Amino acid sequence: MLGRFADALGLGAALSARVVPTGERFPLHDRGKVLVHAMLTLAGGGDACSDVEVLRAQPALFGPVPSDSTLYRTYRQIDSVTLAGLWAAMAEVRADIWTAVDTGEPVVLDIDASLIEIHSEHKAGTAPTYKRGFGFHPMFCFADATGEALAARLRPGNATANNAADHLTVLDDAIGQLPAEIAAGHSCGVAGTGTSGSRSWPARTVRSTRQSRASRSTMIAGHRRSPRPVTNDPTQRCVT
Repeated sequence: MLGRFADALGLGAALSARVVPTGERFPLHDRGKVLVHAMLTLAGGGDACSDVEVLRAQPALFGPVPSDSTLYRTYRQIDSVTLAGLWAAMAEVRADIWTAVDTGEPVVLDIDASLIEIHSEHKAGTAPTYKRGFGFHPMFCFADATGEALAARLRPGNATANNAADHLTVLDDAIGQLPAEIAAGHSCGVAGTGTSGSRSWPARTVRSTRQSRASRSTMIAGHRRSPRPVTNDPTQRCVT
């Protein structure tokens, strides 16, 4: 069902257009389709390239599925330029869908930092965590109503959950994933816990409150039917 939904959205084709083939021969597996299969693997609970074999075992459902080595090579092919293009492709597909179903309701964005344990101290970018583990402490921003991951920032395990710079980076990236008519006319409110860095938010934050039982920050991008012009001034990106 999820694979058919991705096909109906044209997600694979949109991603393929952003991945430039390398090497002397054209790849057997379309790289956009490979990334869609990677998403399906993650949705099914996979956490390693080898888990794509679960899809390969069901060709009637998923069609030609790449091997784990092909998936790994596809990941290695993604540089910063390609990654930016892939995010742009996701934003384009999302805009088409959101425009079709838009009800004018406020868009709620959730920022959350989550620990990911790694069982090797040789993994690049890892560090000890505050829970005496080892691994990563990435920060995400989700669309609350749909659960879509709009932005993510990979961070070492010793990165703090109240890092205001990381919050703003993830928030800016998430707003960039919203349809233009929503992103251009948004206002932001923050409800932070003691670990969300509410005291560190700069002038762009319009309000900040502490909630003893909240576990994450909540950003609200308020929909406006007649959005204001987009500004490059970071202090004016979130206003009342």
